[in-house]
Amino acid sequence: MSAEIYFSSARGRKSLLDKLRLLIRRSGILSDIRRGDIVAVKVHVGERGNTRFVRPQFIRIVVEELKSIGAKPFVTDTNTLYRAYRWNAVDHIETAVLHGFTYEVMGAPFIIGDGIKGMYEVVVKVDGTRVKEAYLAGILQEIDYAVVVTHFKLHELTGIGGAMKNVAMGFSSRRGKLHMHTAMVPKPDYSICIRCGTCARMCPANAISMTPQGPVIDYSKCRACGFCITVCPVEAMKTESVDSQECIARMVDYCKAVYTFLHGRMSFLNIVMDVKPECDCAPYAELPIVPDIGILASKDMVAIDKASTDLVNASPGIEGSVLPREALAPGIDKIYTLYPHSSYTTFFELGEKLGLGVARYNLIEVEPT
Repeated sequence: MSAEIYFSSARGRKSLLDKLRLLIRRSGILSDIRRGDIVAVKVHVGERGNTRFVRPQFIRIVVEELKSIGAKPFVTDTNTLYRAYRWNAVDHIETAVLHGFTYEVMGAPFIIGDGIKGMYEVVVKVDGTRVKEAYLAGILQEIDYAVVVTHFKLHELTGIGGAMKNVAMGFSSRRGKLHMHTAMVPKPDYSICIRCGTCARMCPANAISMTPQGPVIDYSKCRACGFCITVCPVEAMKTESVDSQECIARMVDYCKAVYTFLHGRMSFLNIVMDVKPECDCAPYAELPIVPDIGILASKDMVAIDKASTDLVNASPGIEGSVLPREALAPGIDKIYTLYPHSSYTTFFELGEKLGLGVARYNLIEVEPT
């Protein structure tokens, strides 16, 4: 069995906005959305300093198509685990506005999915390979459908940042992000700590007390929410990071939790353009590693990421990018070349195993006449 992946090339003298609209209609990815459905359009607005993220003009096309069938769309993202300009809803919305993700541009409001401080969540049981209890963004309880719009790029830990990563990290609460990245339990590093008491004052579980040595955590009260990590001004709260394969396995389990919670009512668009060598969380934008490829649409999150990966690896590399000269030829695995520690194929293998989709696909080209 193969999944159908609809594809429109970035090449040609036709507007990419027109191509995206036609792609959405021909692919039928919105066909099971009902009139009146509340639809979350999941995006990543990019960290401040980054200039290569999904163009908000693309999001407007998605919003217009949703409105045309009577749906009620809004655009959403969740707060980051790390402390920068998207770690709370106030800064996050301001960053979104600075990057053009406004009602005026998109035709829909931008709403943070996990609350002001990333702790609005729903706990979901999941029969995953690693995860049995997932901590998801609370907004999932209030939507009927999700359209996941992903800027496909590379990622320093997981190799690729595609639809599956967007679902897992993007629809989790702060505690969920901590769960996927680390062993969860925070530990103070007293050699760095300045004993300011911020972590104790801000801990939502009152699990931290201050001593002359520094903060002491009562792990019987600790929720592993990660907020102490976020608010520490000197990054003195530490956790033990997991390796690439373990992180990806947990992400796939979180994809399973989201997919099951929404009863499979999800569609996916991958924008395979400005394919950077790092996540959009980076506060800068390296030169893309391959020329712009195009846009893909599917209802299968596994297949769309596999197809996006194959298209990137089949493309010629851009000379002057971070790719070494020996990896510039079409057909070279550019992802593994840059991140040999990553186990990115685990996304496809475990995605199939957990019933999220298939890695085999038929690529159907859609081009306006």
